Amino acid sequence: VMSKNAAVFSRIADSLKEQVRRLLALQDSADPLMSEILSIYIVSGSLSVYRHWISDGQKEPREQIDAYLETMSIACAQAAMHP
Repeated sequence: VMSKNAAVFSRIADSLKEQVRRLLALQDSADPLMSEILSIYIVSGSLSVYRHWISDGQKEPREQIDAYLETMSIACAQAAMHP
């Protein structure tokens, strides 16, 4: 049986993976291996940020964390796909 936090993080991870896949699908030259590694990288980093945010008492609004992560994820994907 999955804990409540594990279930939440699983849903977040699934949502992030889908967002990254959609972003990468828009790239004309998306190398499949690069896309897979990039999605794992972005999702893992984002989950770490959310875990830290929760353990730190959720001092900032989640929307602010979401917006920062979205900005960084897009920049990371663009840099990786177009070096």
